[in-house]
This record gives sequence, C-alpha cells and structure tokens, in this order.
Amino acid sequence: MSTEGHSTDQMHATDQTESATASDRWIVGIDLGTTNSALASSRPEAAAPLASLAPPQFVAPNEWATAAVLPSFVFFPPEAAAWRAPWATSKDDSPESAGVVGVGARDAGRLRPGRLVASSKSWLCHDGVDRSAALLPWHGEEDCPRISPVEAAAAVLSHLRRAWDAEHPSRPLAEQDVVITLPASFDEVARELTVRAAQKAGLPRVLLIEEPQAAFYAWMHRHADWADRVQPGDLVLVCDIGGGTSDFSLIAARPTSDGRLDFQRRAVGEHLLLGGDNLDAALAAALEPDWTAQHGALEASDYAALVRQCRVLKEQLFEPDCPEQLTLSLPARGRSLVAALRSLVVDRDRLRATLLEGFLPPVPRDARPETRRSGFQEFGLPFAADPAITRHLAAFLAAQGDGEPVRPDHVLFNGGFFAAAPLRERLVKVLMSWFADDGDWSLGVLDHDDLYQAVARGAVCYGRARLGLSAKIAAGLPRSFYIGVGEQAVCVAPAGLEPGEHVTLSEPRLSLTLAQPVEFPIFSSATRLDDAAGSLVAIDPQQLNALPPIRTVLRGRQTTGGETVVTLESEVSEIGTLALAARSVEDPAKRWRLQFDVRSVTQTDKVAHLGGGEAAGFVDEATTTAATHALAEFADGRLSPKRLMKQLEAAIALPRAEWPPTLLRDLWTAAIDGAGEPSTAMRQRPGVESRWLHLLGFSLRPGYGVALDDWRAGVTFKRLHGKLRQPASVDAARILWRRIGGGLTGGQQVAIAEPLLRQRRGTTFELEGQSVAEVWRLLASLERLPLRIRRPLADAAAEALDEPRELRDALLWSLARLLARVPTYGPLDRVLPPKVTGQLLDRLLAAKPARGTRQPLWELACVQAARLTGDRYRDLPAEQRERVATALEAAGTDDTLTRLLREGGTLPAEQQEMTLGDSLPPGLRLA
Repeated sequence: MSTEGHSTDQMHATDQTESATASDRWIVGIDLGTTNSALASSRPEAAAPLASLAPPQFVAPNEWATAAVLPSFVFFPPEAAAWRAPWATSKDDSPESAGVVGVGARDAGRLRPGRLVASSKSWLCHDGVDRSAALLPWHGEEDCPRISPVEAAAAVLSHLRRAWDAEHPSRPLAEQDVVITLPASFDEVARELTVRAAQKAGLPRVLLIEEPQAAFYAWMHRHADWADRVQPGDLVLVCDIGGGTSDFSLIAARPTSDGRLDFQRRAVGEHLLLGGDNLDAALAAALEPDWTAQHGALEASDYAALVRQCRVLKEQLFEPDCPEQLTLSLPARGRSLVAALRSLVVDRDRLRATLLEGFLPPVPRDARPETRRSGFQEFGLPFAADPAITRHLAAFLAAQGDGEPVRPDHVLFNGGFFAAAPLRERLVKVLMSWFADDGDWSLGVLDHDDLYQAVARGAVCYGRARLGLSAKIAAGLPRSFYIGVGEQAVCVAPAGLEPGEHVTLSEPRLSLTLAQPVEFPIFSSATRLDDAAGSLVAIDPQQLNALPPIRTVLRGRQTTGGETVVTLESEVSEIGTLALAARSVEDPAKRWRLQFDVRSVTQTDKVAHLGGGEAAGFVDEATTTAATHALAEFADGRLSPKRLMKQLEAAIALPRAEWPPTLLRDLWTAAIDGAGEPSTAMRQRPGVESRWLHLLGFSLRPGYGVALDDWRAGVTFKRLHGKLRQPASVDAARILWRRIGGGLTGGQQVAIAEPLLRQRRGTTFELEGQSVAEVWRLLASLERLPLRIRRPLADAAAEALDEPRELRDALLWSLARLLARVPTYGPLDRVLPPKVTGQLLDRLLAAKPARGTRQPLWELACVQAARLTGDRYRDLPAEQRERVATALEAAGTDDTLTRLLREGGTLPAEQQEMTLGDSLPPGLRLA
C-alpha cells in the first residue's frame, strides 16, 4: 500500500492535462472481472450514448470471432500455431504473448487445467503469496510457462486494449480516459497492483472505481427517472457477487438544499473471497464421492478439471429448461486436447439444494459467520471460512446499525452470481424475513438489464459524472484509518474523506527518532465510520483491522540522529489510495512522506510481523546496558571470544535459552552497528570474527518474529556477504545465514547459494577444508530458493543416504526441509510436488534404521515429507502416507508424530527446534 507511488503520480498527470484535452478523450470503462471482463465507452458529451465492445478472441483453435464479454482466463497452449492472434507481431513482448485469453482459453483449460490461469483477480488480492512472482497456473504442468497474478491481469487488459485499438485505430486506448472497476473491499495493495497491471498492459493513465458504485451508476443511467424510484432517506443495499468476491455496500439517498436528490456511499463491507469460484468448488466437493465410487480416486489434476467442469454445470443448474439429470464429463488421463471422456450422471435438485443451502441458507438476522473452515474449500486461494453469504450479509448490516441491523429499502443485485433468478429470489426472501415485523415495509428490487455489462457501463457513467455530465455519488474513503500510539490509535483519515481532501492533525504530537528505522502500526475500520480526524480510540481487534505497518527511516539534510516532534497529515488520491506524511513542528518546511510497507503483503520474500517476539517481554535498560558493556569489552579485545557468551549470561542474569527476542535484537544492534562491533583489525584476530558471526546469528535467529527483522537481516547480508576477513570464518558465516534465513529475500538466498552450487559434485562440494555437512544444511534451509534449485538438491540428498554418519545426518536433516509439506517459513509455491516427493520418499524409507534403533532425524524427514495438510496439491496419496506411518510405528516412533500423517496438526516443540536446527527464542513457534 505505497502511499505515494507510481499510481498516484499518474493520476496527478491526468489532473494536470484535464482541462486541455478532456474534450478529445473518450471515456472507457473496463470491468476487470474474476470470470469475465467487459468494456464500454462513450464520447465525453452529455447526450452521447454508451456502447459496449464485443472483443474479438479465439473461441476455439484457429477460430477467431467476437463475443459479448472476454472470459478472464489465460491458457498456455502446448502448440501455439493454432492460437496466434491476428494482431500478434513477430516481436510481440506484451503480457498477452505468453498465453491466450478469452472463450477459447477457458474452454481449452477445462481439458488441460494445468495450463490454465483462472481467477487471476482473486490471486491479485491474495495476501499469502508473492503477487508479482510467476506462480500461475498454480501447480500447473511442468512444461507450462508461469506468470504472476499481476501479469495475468495485465494479459486480460492487454487483450482489451488491442481489441479497442483494432476497432478505433485513430483513438488508441492508452490516450483515452480509462476507468477500471475493482471490488469495494480491495485493500490498498490490490488497488496498487491493479494499476501496475494496467501499466504493464500499456495503459499508463487509469482511474479506479468500486464495482458496487459502478453498478449503481449503471442503474441510474438506465432509469432516467431514478429520482422518482428512490425517495429521500432511502437506503440502497448493493449486493455484488461475482466469480471471486462478495461485496456489500450501502448507498444513502439524501435531499439537497435545492430540493433535488443525491447519493452518498455510506458503508463498504470487509473483503470476502467468496463467489462463483466457491460454488464451483462446492459442487466438486459434493460430486467427488460419486465420481470416486464410479471411476476411482481423483488425482489433483483430475480434481482441477472437475472444478472447471462444475463451472459449466453451475451455469446450467438454474436455467428454466434444465433437465432433472445432467451429465458431467472429464477427459481420460492423458496430455492430448482430444481424449476419451469419463462421465457421471448428476441430479439437478440435489445440486441446486447444495448451492442454495450452502451459500444462501435462511438464517436469523442475528446470525454471524462461522470461523471454522467449511468443506467448500479449494487450496490456492484463501476462500472465506464460512460460505454462507446470508450470514456475512447479516453481520454487515448489523455492523452499520450498532448491533441491530440497519434495514435497507432497496436492493440492487450485481455480478454473475445473480444471473440465476432462484439465487436472487432466495436472498430477497431472507432479507424480507429479517424485517418482516417492520410494519408495512417491503423491499424494493432495483433491476438491471445486463449483469455482465452493467459494471463496465457504470464505470463510463462515473467518468461522465467526474466531468459534470451526470449525477455523482459522494464516495470518499470507505473506511477510517488509524495510526497506533501506545495502547490507543489515532484516526488520521476519517471515512468519507474525498479524493483531494487534506487532513492536518494538530494533535497528537509524536516524537520520532531520525536516521533509525521506525515503525507505525496502521489500522483500518469498516465499522467505526463516524470517528473524526484526531480521535483517539482503543485498539479493539473486533473493530480495528491491523494492516502492514509503516516501516521507514526518516532522514533530513545533514541528519545524523536525534529526535524531532511531528504532526501527521493525510490525503486521498484520485485512485483511492491514502497518502500519509509527518511534518516537523519546529520546522514546518520539513515534511516526510510515510510509505505503507506492502512488502509482507505483496511478497512472500517478506514475512508479515505478527508480534510474537514482543509478546515474550522486555528486559530493563540496566540489563541491556550491562550486556552492551560486555560486547564492547569483546570488541576491543578485553574479553576473549571463548568467554563472551558466559559473560553475557552473567550480565543478563538469565540462561541464554531464556533471553527474549527483544533483548536479542538489542544485542544484534550493538554487535552490528555499535560498541559491540569488532574493528577490521580485531576481526583478523583468531576466533574473533567467527564468534562475532555466531553472536549475530544467535541474536537474529530465525530471521523473523520481531518488528523490522527483515530490515535487520538485509543489513546483515549487505555488511557481511562476501566480506569475511578470515578464511576460518566461512563455516560460521554459513551457520549465520542458516540461522537468519527466514529474514532473507529470495534474491539474497540465491546469491548465497549459487557460488556453492557451482562447486557441487553430487553430494560433495569442492570446498577444501570446509564442512560439507554445514553446506548441505545451509542450502536446504534457504526455502525461498526456486524449485529449479531445490529439486536437484533433494534428488542428490536422497541418492546419498548411505554416506558416513556425519554427512548422513546432515542429508536427513536437509531432506526434512527440502521435502516438507509445510515449510518452516517459505512460500507454498516452493513446496516440491507430491509426485516428486513420493519418489524420493521411497529412497528415504529404504534407508530406515535397523530394527529397534531410533533415529530422530530419519523420523523427522519422513514426517515432514508425508504429513497431512488437507491440501490435495501438497498431500501425498493416503496409501503412501499410511505406508510411511506403518514404517514409523515399526521403528518405534512416538504416536504424536504418526498422528501428523493421518490427522494433520502442528509439529511438537522438540521437532520444531530439530527442524530449525536451532533453539527458538521464547515466544516464537513454527507452523
């Protein structure tokens, strides 16, 4: 959530040229949908009609035609010749050149789901993966190219841009006023990434509008008499449920001083990854037992194909002429696009009930969403825990009414979910039941003529409203934003703040440290919408949602340190992002822009801070001072390397295993950039550099868990990588990198690994005089290395399990990390595929210890490779897991470990530390 990044600057560029060129630019609205995307346009004139573009696209191999919408799917054909678009060039390097977009892509992907990127919009708001990393198709075929969620969205936008340019060669889309829609609940990160995708697609200047607002604009445009259909004081509930998300918004009708009517967006719901994709997964889950009984167990690729076929089935179920029984077919296993089919006859009424009762159950108005995971899940995307849309809607209305739900007067449906009349009717029925006792009240349903085009058309209407050509909905910030100050939070940007509005807080005044990293806790609230700027509120997790904190270093000209007193300022950009700044009280000319740190959200290279380290407590300043004094004696030679840790224990008066992470990070600070850092000359003395590296690793392990640990790990890498003074310190440096690996980026890990990999010969390394075992442990611990590195390492380790005991132990430990179903800290797209792991597991089982002999590292490797996660894309087949469990039982393994293979769960503390290869600081745990 960069507060003032590229996207904001682009909008400033738009504003600067508005008056000169607005009359020359068409207004183009793009609905960048999860399942389908659409484009509409209008000339910037009051009476100009709205037109929808029918994008040309492949509808089958070698068959190019137009369609009303562009399905938001990217397919990578194994043979590209039949899929070359007419506008493609020999040097085409656009995002779209990596794959095919549209109807043909969607249909081909049903047969080859391992080559299909679907729901890229949902991935764009997935905060558990690196959204700029090439990870889609998720668990795709091995030879299939990979693209990032940003590139996938860019491919769809690029196709629409080319379709427009082909139809309007004299008016390229990049030169028009482009408005892109997105869910109201998209966070700042997803908004920024949407803008980034647009730029990749060749659209340098865009506006963003929330989809529920766009839907309402489209309704107003369709009904010229809208002011007669909605009365002053009425409340309109917009239910927007598409392929990936559920959005709830409330829009209030207000009388103006001159007797007219205008509208204000009053509330926006929390982000819910709940939509048509969930229906597909629910149908697949309901049908899987029937399919298994008839055709045998589904492999992961078969299940993906089943989910895709359920997308088609879902669209047929609620058609008026839908037969009582339908046939669902999957291709026989094979890699051909033309293959034999396997079929299953399914019952229409049973599946209708599955969807209606699972997603729109009749619940009381005081119902709340369940927090436990339901059965309607498909791994990859973090779907909402409770699929019952009615429970989420009840909670949303209650949040706006101080516990008692507010009563809407009208409902406007939007999104492909509501294309089926029975779904609309069920939700109306539930809403009516909630307020049945409210006198003669009845719920008005505002109609749309085309749910698939409404949002794109509404985006055009919004662009027209910005030019004063039609009525505009007052819609500022949908949430209130806060900065944490001690035990409270101060509201820095109240809900409703309009684009361009500026807020300056005279209080509270904050004292900031200069030239040192500082952190500001950031919160948002969709329920505290009446807090004024400057209000101090209690930090209640039920009302305030913690966002990635601002982490920055504030500097000025000739600033070497010290503190300064500042006040805070905020402003909303045209695309709805929030800009924050701190201004010096002493010298108001000094102003620092505060940038939201989105790294832990957009990249898995950065671990989001959860506060576990701080929860372990703090020590008093006198203790820290005594420890720092001991470090200073070590740094200047008064304390020998051998006595350093004992002296620290004496100064701290605690065994080193009990030192809290906050104290450890203070020791790191003193050792890397303070009195405890040995000089270059001291580091050249025997044992000093090695002991110093040991202290740094011990103080910063496991590289995460305390605020700013990623910064600390980065500083350590920059200061030390390739800069050792003593050849004897090499092993100590490798232990350091292993210990703090969780805080290193993927690029830093590759930089550490590649020199070693160039010297690998099988299981050995041409590293004279160095510990091969320690090299193996280091490489296996770097969980952000790409699979192209991790897989050969796992192969080599499994092949060499008959090595002597010392190296064998290192190889077993390495396999426990390389084959793990649940990484210690790494991203899930670095987990080896189950098929590969299963093959290597056979070698591991063959290396079992002699009967009656316990070998904890062998047990750990088996458990990590085969433990149950509940994710079919990571889990080994049940029979293979059971075979491993039986082998472990025969070896006398504790049943707490074998239970992980059959039931799942969390590693016991002893195995956690064994997996890490180190003790964990107090307060921290692994997955």
